[in-house]
Amino acid sequence: MKMNSLKISLIILFWFCLTGIQAQNTKEFPIQKGYYFDQALPSDSAVIFAPGIFSLPDRLESNITFSPDGKECYFGIVEIKDNKVSYKTYYTHHVNNKWTEQVEVPFSVNNNFCDPSLSSDGRKLYLEKDGDIWMVERTLEGWSEPQALPSPINSDSRDGSYSETADGDIYISSRRNGGFGGIDNWRIRRLSDQSLQAENLGPLFNTTLFDYSPFIAPDGSYLIFGSYRKGKHGQADLFISFNKGNEEWTTPINMNSCGAKVNNTTAHHSNPSLS
Repeated sequence: MKMNSLKISLIILFWFCLTGIQAQNTKEFPIQKGYYFDQALPSDSAVIFAPGIFSLPDRLESNITFSPDGKECYFGIVEIKDNKVSYKTYYTHHVNNKWTEQVEVPFSVNNNFCDPSLSSDGRKLYLEKDGDIWMVERTLEGWSEPQALPSPINSDSRDGSYSETADGDIYISSRRNGGFGGIDNWRIRRLSDQSLQAENLGPLFNTTLFDYSPFIAPDGSYLIFGSYRKGKHGQADLFISFNKGNEEWTTPINMNSCGAKVNNTTAHHSNPSLS
């Protein structure tokens, strides 16, 4: 598959090193009636997503994720106030042809849950807290109580960036033993006896530098991840690899390689997700 034939909409977190920012809640949000927040669809160049609606000057946003029907949106907020950092997860729904006000999900209040990602069927929401991956499930009343995922998804080291295929293969970032560098990409598979097995993705996807935040396509056909490896243009760039079948993958290439402008020269690029 050629990279320039891939027709997807990416939401990418550009992570800058920011200090001394006093983030405050914005009390009023513009009412957006359009299905895509009245935004123009992007081309092959990365643009700031929904300025004044999601991308606000007085807060830091991260990890935006949409439900399969596109009518629910969850995203992370990083607040820095009085030199203290707190993490929150917000959401908004598309109801009666307009988006509701962005509010914090109930289970996030005072819990420091961040970096949300939805399962491919939209039934589970995965989050990060204190270096572990957590999960809530839909119920008739809303969402269940958060629970930390079991080993080997979580380990004694920092684990995060949960992504999964439609058939249940899990991809994460982890600092656990057995890696090549500071942070590596890992896969968690369910064996025939229903137990879980963690495996490092190997030298194709991991280097002695940082390789992290894997996003696997729902059908497993490609993997996008952030990396400091050779071939980057900025601090860290997004790379993509295509599944050739039989456990073979193409060599990861910079997502700018075919003329697109996904990565720039100043930002740390990570945490891609799909519309």
